[in-house]
Amino acid sequence: RFLTYALSFLTLTIFWFGQQAQHGLIARSDRRLATLNLCFLAFIALLPFSTDLLADFLEYRVAVLVYWLNLLMLGVTLFASWWYAQKNGFIAEEVDADTTRTVYQRIIKAQILWAVGA
Repeated sequence: RFLTYALSFLTLTIFWFGQQAQHGLIARSDRRLATLNLCFLAFIALLPFSTDLLADFLEYRVAVLVYWLNLLMLGVTLFASWWYAQKNGFIAEEVDADTTRTVYQRIIKAQILWAVGA
């Protein structure tokens, strides 16, 4: 149980830093971007459930799949938030194309690593 808790806490830390980094690069927002961020928060709130399920049924693939799907949806909502902000001109003017590409790559690479781990 403690190992799955530690795994979950480290995962939350990674997503927290990622979201905070994105928010630091976004200059403006609207209701849709706020809704995307609320969806991200909903999947954050679901992580204790999927972590507990994983702790109780670690030997079952379904528990691993549910946990991974939770992580996938966190990545999808983080990616969607960044994409929406970029598409609608909400990114700060000083953010260059390399930084924008790096944000996308960071999300995609993390999702690939979690998929391989699952």
